[in-house]
Parts: sequence; structure tokens; C-alpha cells
Amino acid sequence: MTESTEPTRTSDEEWDRLKSSSTAVPQTESEQLFAQYLDQQQYDWCFEPTFASKSKIPDFVIRIGERLYVFEVKERLRIRSGPSPQWVGPMQWTRKEIEKARCKFKEFKKFPCSLVIFNPGDLDTVLDPERVFGAMLGDPGITMAFDDMQGRLLPETAREVFTHPRGKMRGYNTREYHNTRISAIIVLQKGHVESPEFRRLFDAATIRKQESIGRELHADEQDALRWDVRQQNGCCPMHDQVPLVVVCEHPDPKVLLSQDMFTGPYDERYVYVDGILEQTYVGRSIRRLVAVDG
Repeated sequence: MTESTEPTRTSDEEWDRLKSSSTAVPQTESEQLFAQYLDQQQYDWCFEPTFASKSKIPDFVIRIGERLYVFEVKERLRIRSGPSPQWVGPMQWTRKEIEKARCKFKEFKKFPCSLVIFNPGDLDTVLDPERVFGAMLGDPGITMAFDDMQGRLLPETAREVFTHPRGKMRGYNTREYHNTRISAIIVLQKGHVESPEFRRLFDAATIRKQESIGRELHADEQDALRWDVRQQNGCCPMHDQVPLVVVCEHPDPKVLLSQDMFTGPYDERYVYVDGILEQTYVGRSIRRLVAVDG
């Protein structure tokens, strides 16, 4: 059961002391990307601050109003696949990081603590919402009713479920939630959008082309024109990189992560309610994404 929806309050003096204790700077790709995201969203944050009463040092702490939010950032190392066939566990790494985060967050009982995960390119690890919730609640599967009279399954009753006992945030037999100190798992990604300069050139080329043929361009014609503009303007960057996050909330955390956080133009948020995985937030500019890494 959720103990509190209100994070611990901190004074301006306490926050200034925490920030002054932070002398390190983000080093890894994931740390730098998360810092870039926080700066773009104009969060007040510090990196690896020292809490006077705690032995553990979190990676990031964000302050909103008088409340602190704690984050641990983990990056999946790129693993080279060997020439021989091997077993792939797309949720195995995430489950290990959940266990590590549980130990790290033990001292932060009254803080909303979130695990931030980033995959720079390892093919064995999948961080889409279904796999993240699978790491939390059990391997994803499908259940459907069985008609005893006809002796067959009823496909129309099929629904997705999380059933396997390997889930790190819910018991398989008791169905009780575990690791409730982790408010959410946040997937950090690199998105790519058309650069403003390229978009200006493409829009101008589109107007000229449509005027010459007397109609609007079809989708395949737009793709061909986009390629032509890219070839003709090789020095113009086609894409800009933007950091984004996908928030996967714990179904029953001790302290809730604020719903007002991580609502950037390319962000998403998911919850698991009454056996259904639901998207509760989608950024207004997410359709502008042309590719996503991580």
C-alpha cells in the first residue's frame, strides 16, 4: 500500500548545502544525456550530492518547490554477440538493475526514487514499455478463455498479461507488490527530429514542387523529395538530437512520482491499472520524431 503521496520537504538552506556538496560532473553517456534533458526542461538539479544522514550517494536529485526527487542512472554496456547462437533475455539486465536500485534507495524511504535506464545499442536488451513492465511484473504473455463445451480457446477473449514469476516488483503467488520504494522506471532515449534548417529547405522545395504539378504531394513523393533536398544540401544537418524519456510507473509505490514531471514534448508515460497497460501521457511533438535510439 502507498504510504504517502507527498515527498519530503527541504528548505532553501538544505538544498543549497546539497548543491554545494556536489562537486562531480556527469561522465557517462547516460548521465550526460539525462543532464541535457533536465537542462532542456529547466529542472533545478544536482549530481551526486552528499546527504548528511545517509551513506549512499544518488546520481541525480531534482528539486521542485520544496520537494526532492532522487534518481539512479544506469547504462547498459554494449555487448558483442559471438558467432554461435546464444540465449537472449531482453528483460534480464533491467531486472538486475531493479535489484541494485532497491539496495541504493533503502536509505531514502520518504523520497520518490526512480531508476533511469539507458541502452546505447545492446541488442540483447529491450526497453519498450511492455518489456520494462515485464521486468517489473513478470514476463508478458497472453491469456484467453477456454470453452469446455466446444473444446477450444476463445481468441476474442485474448488479453495481454504479465504472468511469469521473474517479475521484480510483484509476487507471482501472492500478487503483492515488491520494491515499492522505486516510484518509477524511466527509460532514457535519444530522439531525432528534422532540424529547423532542413525543414525550411524541405518546405520551400515542397511548395515549388506542388506549384509545378498543380496538386499536393503524396507520401511517397514527399519521401523522394526529402531525399533530394538532403542530397542537394549535404552541408545542412538533416536531424537534430533530442533527449526524451518514457516513464513506467510502479503500480503501488510508497511515494508517488509527480504527474507534473517528465511531460516534455517527446515524452511518454505508462501505468498498469486493473490488469491493463495504459498510456497516460504523450508529448505534443512526438509525431515529429523520425528515429529513436536507446
